[in-house]
Order: sequence, then structure tokens, then C-alpha cells
Amino acid sequence: MDQTTLDRTTRDLLDRVDATDLGRRIRVRFNPRMRTRAGTCAYRRIRADHVPREFEIDLNPRLLLERHPEALLPTLAHELAHAVVRARHGGRAAPHGTEWKETMAQLGYPPERCHRMNVDGLARTRGDESRWRCRACGKPVTLGPVQTRRERRRRGTYVCLCGGALDARKPNEQLLLF
Repeated sequence: MDQTTLDRTTRDLLDRVDATDLGRRIRVRFNPRMRTRAGTCAYRRIRADHVPREFEIDLNPRLLLERHPEALLPTLAHELAHAVVRARHGGRAAPHGTEWKETMAQLGYPPERCHRMNVDGLARTRGDESRWRCRACGKPVTLGPVQTRRERRRRGTYVCLCGGALDARKPNEQLLLF
């Protein structure tokens, strides 16, 4: 789907909910950096009454064009419903609350929060978790890859729940504390 078709589809969906005035304030594009999310709606230049002046909707081309093209319109409607609700109600409406569900019904799509599309191979590889042991109480502590890098760079960044320092040595190499 090219940008012209995407813009025309966006205008048609906005016309269904009588929000054609939002058409020039919403920018819809395919974002090739997206991994497993189907789409996002970001608010830009928010006024004092919490009503955004501009909206940016990003759609995942790998997921919606290559793997699941049938999910493109429901995803676009989902993100447009966020923009319409935010423009009409400001910060008073919940992201997937009653107003959003009503807007989704007007658009003609079921109000589903999450997609069930196959994302195998799209998720970012985050590296392995690392095992640490508390020097004070001896409990094992698992850190993710980012926390592991921080802990190795700056000792003492993370501590156990008891407040003890972490030790990355294997349990059989650790010093016994008396």
C-alpha cells in the first residue's frame, strides 16, 4: 500500500466517525524500525487542556504488509480511534476505555487491545540473562542484559532486596561468609 492509498483510507475512516477535521493533523506512515508492535499513536504539541494538536501514527510494515495484510485496516482503525478519542476528550478518556470502544464500533471493527499475529523472528534479541548471588544473604539474583552491563561497568549499581552487594562469581567460587 502506497502513501496515497494510506492517506485516502485514513480520510475514509475519519469520515465514518465524523472527524474529517482531524485529517490534516494526523500523519500516518510505515515505520520500518518497528518490531512486534502492529502500530502506535503518538501525540505531539499538547495544549494546556491536554488536547494534542498533532498526531503521528506509525504502522509496522513487516507485520502488516508482508505477513498479515488482512490486519492493516483494523490496526489503522485502532490507532485512529486513539487519536479521535484524545482529540475529543483530552486526557480524561482511558486509552482503551468506553469512548475508545464506542469509536471502534463506529469504525466497524471489534475493540481489541492486542494483536495475535505471528511475530516469530521479529522480536529484538536482547541477550542472555545473568545470574548473580547476594554476598550478604546468598540468594540468587537474575539480571537482564542491560542491567548486567551496568553492574559490570559500575559495581554496586544493583543490590539484593536485603541490601547486600551482588557477586557474579559462580556459587562454588564464592567466598564463604562467616
